[in-house]
Amino acid sequence: ERFAVEAGKLIPFDRVSVNLLNPDGKSFTNAYVSGFDVPGRRPGVIVPLAGSVSEIFMQGHSGRIIHVESPEDLIKQFPSVTVSLVVQAGIRSLIGVPLIHGSEVIGSLHFRSKKPNAYTERDLLLAERIGEQIAVAIANARLYSDIKTTEHALRESEGRFRGLVEQAAVGVAEIEMSTGR
Repeated sequence: ERFAVEAGKLIPFDRVSVNLLNPDGKSFTNAYVSGFDVPGRRPGVIVPLAGSVSEIFMQGHSGRIIHVESPEDLIKQFPSVTVSLVVQAGIRSLIGVPLIHGSEVIGSLHFRSKKPNAYTERDLLLAERIGEQIAVAIANARLYSDIKTTEHALRESEGRFRGLVEQAAVGVAEIEMSTGR
């Protein structure tokens, strides 16, 4: 929640969320949400990417401001959007920035307000900077998790090998299958 408090000092919002693209590339997970509740858009929920506002924000490599008067207005501006539960819940201003690590889009950061025309280009620049920091933090967390998983697998493999060597009745031979040595 500290993130929401600090980000709210820079960019006022009624709802902020971080959505992470799933490995299938066709869906995303609401990884973090702060602010008013939207059924169907809670943390942990997996949402199809196609036809979503997140798809609009993840398509480009820069952020975007969207102001709408109604859900129909959003669909007029973006005909590819099929459903926006957040806009139906009263959001009238959105800032979305893609979360990019290296050259890969890994998700999106959204700031949303119920006030019409709530966001400016300055807010967008701040959101992009915040998004850069979040993308690095997510990439580091994933790398740490991968390292821990690899370490665990290595320990298990080492334990199995040690058990084989210790229980061998005569001896152990190691054969390299590719060369036959």
